[in-house]
Amino acid sequence: MTYQIVGAPPSLPAGYISIKYPGYFWHVPSQTLWSMKVTGVLKPMACRRIPPAIAQMYGLTTDPCYQISVNGRKRRLRKADLERQYVNYRAMIPTVKEIQGELF
Repeated sequence: MTYQIVGAPPSLPAGYISIKYPGYFWHVPSQTLWSMKVTGVLKPMACRRIPPAIAQMYGLTTDPCYQISVNGRKRRLRKADLERQYVNYRAMIPTVKEIQGELF
C-alpha cells in the first residue's frame, strides 16, 4: 500500500508556471490558463468574453478573460494581463508555434 503526503506540491510538466492564485497555472507554450483542484489533475480553463450589453451595464471590458474562484469569490483575469505578466518566461520555454515550425 502506498501513501501520498497530503499537501505535497505536485510536480508540474514543463511549461507550466504557477500564478499568484493557488490552484491555477499558466501554460507558457499555448498561452492558456489551467486549473488543478483536489483531484490533482490539470484541466484547461475556458477563455470567455463578457457580452457587450452586460459589460456596459457594469463598467467591465469585453476583452477575453478567465473566471476563477478565490476563497469562494469570483474573479476575472484578463488574458492580455496574463500574457504580459509572463512574457519573460517565453524566452525560456518554446511556444507551440515554434515547436510545430521545427517539426514541419
